[in-house]
Amino acid sequence: MTYWRKRTPMPQDADPDRDRCGFIWCSVALPFTGAHAKRAVDIADRVPRLFGLEPNLALLAHSPRCLYLVTALAYDRDGRGEDARAQACYRALSQELAQAGYFLTRAGLQAQEASPPVRDASSELVRKLRAALDPRGILAPGRPET
Repeated sequence: MTYWRKRTPMPQDADPDRDRCGFIWCSVALPFTGAHAKRAVDIADRVPRLFGLEPNLALLAHSPRCLYLVTALAYDRDGRGEDARAQACYRALSQELAQAGYFLTRAGLQAQEASPPVRDASSELVRKLRAALDPRGILAPGRPET
């Protein structure tokens, strides 16, 4: 799937990074109901198309009460402006899904601002654990604790 949007055939010795295949996942959790699945899928199908991208959608049964909607955005990094367009699409998609109540299940570094605000003491706990386990700040320097 990573070569789906490349304008050249997939080489025999495939290497998506070397071949500049663009690929971004957006995964959100939602209640396991038909209404929520339809609402989230409608958003995940519509928003990428506004950016000229064709989403690849999957609904995964995580538990009897939780579905994961995974949206894959494939693009050709050799196209001028494609990285910026795909990143803008990801931000718009994750923001609209969050506004509908569907939050990211796994977020890359590009999604730190898309995380919902923390409303408990978990940030303080993470700071204390980090200070105890990494007192010299070697691991992930500059990365926020939230």
